[in-house]
Amino acid sequence: MMAVAASETHSLAVGSGGAVWAWGFNRFGQLGDDTTDDNLAPVHVRGPTGVVSVAAALLD
Repeated sequence: MMAVAASETHSLAVGSGGAVWAWGFNRFGQLGDDTTDDNLAPVHVRGPTGVVSVAAALLD
């Protein structure tokens, strides 16, 4: 992993190829996998490529 970010409810990571992975709670779709299903294992975030950093924030 090249970069990692975490909030109280979910985490994000950037892989060596610039793909983004997310895991945790997903009530508001914050994992970016086009669902609102919670995932304890990383899921691929659809869309972005060539990413070098990520940030995570708590959603109310």
